[in-house]
Amino acid sequence: MASRIASLLIVLGFVTPALCAEPEPTLPPLPSSLPLLDYEEKLFPFIAGQKYRELGWTPDKAWRDTGPFLLGTNYGIHPAVKIYYSPEVLAWLEGGRKGVIADGGMVVKEMANPPAARFNEYHAMLEAAYPGDPAKVEAEMDDFVAKNGMSWTVMVKDSSVSHGGWFFAYVSPDATIDSFE
Repeated sequence: MASRIASLLIVLGFVTPALCAEPEPTLPPLPSSLPLLDYEEKLFPFIAGQKYRELGWTPDKAWRDTGPFLLGTNYGIHPAVKIYYSPEVLAWLEGGRKGVIADGGMVVKEMANPPAARFNEYHAMLEAAYPGDPAKVEAEMDDFVAKNGMSWTVMVKDSSVSHGGWFFAYVSPDATIDSFE
């Protein structure tokens, strides 16, 4: 009887967390596989829900401006950005940018009101305030970025979707799907 109880406790101890764990985020399909609005319904929640972070995609080390920021004016193509690279894009970058990026590769540009220095300085301040607590630093940082105009520009590699092989999208914080109305 004692061995059955011990076995049950072992099973509950090891199986229950697995059953209760949230499933890993699902990547959106390729853009060419669906009509535009159907694809946006898959892509936008993935991006706005920051599922790429949950998948452990590699980010830039810091926020950066996409052009000069002079006398309070942004001359960049985008607002300040922190870019996340899918494994396909990272493999291409680390491989010396040779060959082609595999279909399904993504570049996710988190964007917020420039200059980038405000985010890097705030991040450094949080690291000093919460040493040894990276989760607290990231949670506070996410709140700060959200208050400063968070949005996304996304590039999805799909060689059959356009001449250049990339699908581009802008995703707002509420992940609004285009209505064409």
